[in-house]
Amino acid sequence: MASTHTLDNGATVKVRHPLAPLGLAIVTLGIYQLVWYYKINAELRSQGEDVSPGVALLAVSLGLVLIVPPFVSLYNTAERIRRVQERAGVTSTISPVLALVLMFIPLINMFQTAYMQSALNAAWERSAGVTALAVAAPTPAALATD
Repeated sequence: MASTHTLDNGATVKVRHPLAPLGLAIVTLGIYQLVWYYKINAELRSQGEDVSPGVALLAVSLGLVLIVPPFVSLYNTAERIRRVQERAGVTSTISPVLALVLMFIPLINMFQTAYMQSALNAAWERSAGVTALAVAAPTPAALATD
């Protein structure tokens, strides 16, 4: 089940179960994986990352003809996730190289989306938590000490 968070910059992002993109991709014969890839790149763009979700989607779909673009796009997306995680204060960040290597390991490559989604979830939850703490009302004990 996905939950929606509104971050401090007004952007709306989704925290999805890490296996949801995988399961939905299987059910839709791979179509949802393309939808998911577009959506996460749109969410990354809302966090100030320089990415065109449409171009990223083209790279992983039609770019297969040229062989190289899907790998470059995947690495760059994982790198954007890492930067968003660092800005959110996540201590254990995604490895773009590992995300790329996971593409090449048979049977394990399908868990690459779960790896990327769980990394995004960590950033979104951390960002939402920081926002919630920033606007939290002071406790009565804190007011009494002032």
